[in-house]
Amino acid sequence: MRIEAVGTRLPWAGAGMPLAGIASAREALVKAGLDWEVGQEPLYMEGGKPVPGFRAVVRRDSGATLGVVSPSWRPVQNSALADLCDSIARESGAKFEAVGSAKGGRIVWFVMELLEGFSIAGDEMKAFVLASNAHDGSRSARACVTPLRVACANAIGLAERRGSGVVAIRHTATACARMRTAQRV
Repeated sequence: MRIEAVGTRLPWAGAGMPLAGIASAREALVKAGLDWEVGQEPLYMEGGKPVPGFRAVVRRDSGATLGVVSPSWRPVQNSALADLCDSIARESGAKFEAVGSAKGGRIVWFVMELLEGFSIAGDEMKAFVLASNAHDGSRSARACVTPLRVACANAIGLAERRGSGVVAIRHTATACARMRTAQRV
């Protein structure tokens, strides 16, 4: 028994890009058009009065607003998630399977297939690494090993709850240092 996307559907209900022949996550970001950064901007009410205690998360390439966060929230850039995936691939031999985004870039993700699967009750299973990041303030950057090949946005939560070795990095002032630590681990 294998759990995977049905037919030729791409992960995230068509929001993903297959990565056959892609050697690095950085290369995948460029190919998928996800090599942009996020930043924070002040929020203003109608009439120009600042909104205290909140900032807008915006894409630097398009100016699109991705979410509203507290001033202590710090972005984990797509490039940092790519660096973590490249480290995982180097250490494990995983191959890049898909990359994509959902909700206008609010969530960015990578799926990598580990070369060694496993067996449950005689059924051969594949193992995947799912790495995702939310730019809307809704959750942390995460990576986990899962038997699920993520096929829709709802599957990410299931994959992370059922996965093993979940690494979660909150969007705080120390997020970049934690990403570097996760790469070394």
